[in-house]
Amino acid sequence: MTPRPRCTSVGRRNPMAKNTTDMSVLGPSSRITGNVRGGGGLRVDGSLKGDVTVGGPVEIGGEGTVAGNLEAESLDLEGSLEGDASTRGPIRVGPRATAAGTFRGSQVTIEPGARVALRLDCDFELDLGLRPTRRRR
Repeated sequence: MTPRPRCTSVGRRNPMAKNTTDMSVLGPSSRITGNVRGGGGLRVDGSLKGDVTVGGPVEIGGEGTVAGNLEAESLDLEGSLEGDASTRGPIRVGPRATAAGTFRGSQVTIEPGARVALRLDCDFELDLGLRPTRRRR
């Protein structure tokens, strides 16, 4: 049996527990060419040309642009993404966002107003309300 992480005091987690809230920020005046990898999350308000592979969530702000493939826990897109996105959690495409590529996630939400050219690759169940009928003899 694995012990559960214990609180060290009220409102504080065990400092040895994995912290998934670490968020790196690429500011509005930043321009990066190259791949980004990390264990935490990433917020992009500048420009990034390269692939992103992080263990936490990714946020692309309204002025942020990413040209490359993305792999993360989740994606919140308000800016521009040109490339494939694969997440273990949800993907949200905001009303002013621009996206082109293939998106894979547990849930994909595209808000009205978003400009998208996407291929969605996901598993889902489609209930059309059709039930098999029994034939009477």
